[in-house]
Amino acid sequence: MNFKTELLKTYVDRIADFQRIHELCPDDKHGPLFMSPNEKYALQPNPLLIIGQETYGWEELNYPATQEDCSKMMEAYENFNVGINYYGSPFTK
Repeated sequence: MNFKTELLKTYVDRIADFQRIHELCPDDKHGPLFMSPNEKYALQPNPLLIIGQETYGWEELNYPATQEDCSKMMEAYENFNVGINYYGSPFTK
């Protein structure tokens, strides 16, 4: 099982938790941010994922969520590509 498959399984296993958080914060329409590092991540000497504040205007997870929905959220992260073409935040510069 590769890293992305393990992450997807973790996200799918926690869908009920995401649903509860969504119910507690119904006005929050962004996220959750499902990280999905590219293949170079596993080659790093000290791989590290930094979890911080949510983005403004991310994909929204639809409920009830499915494994396919979680995959789409991971794809949104991958397409962002660590902000390589995004210049709207000091964090991504």
